Amino acid sequence: MAIFLNLHNIKLIACDVDGTLFNSKGKIGVKTKKTLMNLQKQGIKIAICSGRAPFELKGVVDELELKRYEGYLLHGNGAGIYCVKNDKNIQFPQVQPKELSEMIKLAHALHLFVIISQYGNYYCSYSLPLAIKREIAKRLYHPMRASKIIRMRQFAYMARNANMVEHLENHVHEAANKICIRGKPKKLHKAEAVIRKKYPDKFNYFYLSEGSLEITDIHVSKAQALQALCDQMDIRLDQVIAFGDSNNDDEMLSVIPYGVAMQNAFSSTKKAASYITKSNDEEGIAVFLNNFFNQ
Repeated sequence: MAIFLNLHNIKLIACDVDGTLFNSKGKIGVKTKKTLMNLQKQGIKIAICSGRAPFELKGVVDELELKRYEGYLLHGNGAGIYCVKNDKNIQFPQVQPKELSEMIKLAHALHLFVIISQYGNYYCSYSLPLAIKREIAKRLYHPMRASKIIRMRQFAYMARNANMVEHLENHVHEAANKICIRGKPKKLHKAEAVIRKKYPDKFNYFYLSEGSLEITDIHVSKAQALQALCDQMDIRLDQVIAFGDSNNDDEMLSVIPYGVAMQNAFSSTKKAASYITKSNDEEGIAVFLNNFFNQ
């Protein structure tokens, strides 16, 4: 095991998943895994910060042995903090049913694709053209998931994992961590503008790509969840290193001294961060951490 010199008394490593911890093949690099495992063995905790739900992060939990090393999941873009060891979840405010229904109707009127996360599952509206595309995506799942086109990878994932429901807006009876709206960028921005006007200061808006918008309660973000976790762990923000690549990571990277953007990150994410490391395909997390602790 490599011994790291922890001159800055770092207590926590916070990592986004897609485009950050994962390479373009959806895997954790060998060097990245080795580095994170060594840091955990020396008492540094890991928090996985993702837009994904906890059930989608089981592979990461198992591979990094987060139960053994008492790691955390900041899931749903910060909608909750899940303690892996104790199997306990702290839930933050959700998007309410009435608001969900109205946003779904608006999105459908603009011919946008909608997904909501509830009960540990994803749900989307049924349409015959979409059903046909989903069947094609299921058959081409592996090559589509390996594509360099983000929208194609996302569609393939949801084709396999989301449940189709007729008239989704009429089946929303419980609050949800987030609503995902996907489609052409111009229509997405139009939908966002309408929602912002109808619900001023009510929601946070995160673009995962030009064609993918996620909306959460305004009190939900990775940054706010990270602050809550630090309070819970009784550590300071300057004892955290965080990595990210997308719009939903910007605030998290901007509020700590050691915010690190990947080389493949959005331009806004690079501006928000204090440091820029190599890309996810070049194992940027391992590169930064090894340089940081051994300098």
